[in-house]
Amino acid sequence: MKLALFRVHRANGLRIHQVSRKLGITDTTLYTWLKSERESAFDLDKLRRDNEQERRRVALLEEESALFV
Repeated sequence: MKLALFRVHRANGLRIHQVSRKLGITDTTLYTWLKSERESAFDLDKLRRDNEQERRRVALLEEESALFV
């Protein structure tokens, strides 16, 4: 909830320390949340790439197995 409020305040041009003060949290807490969110987004992107790679492998194996039928 507070992270969503952070985005609203940042969109309005407030600096991070101003937003954290308005939300009643420390700058460090806010930076920790942002870091965690970035890492989660990175992990999700990696999982999507891995998934796509596995789909290509499955498609290739299906094509190869059709040759033996």
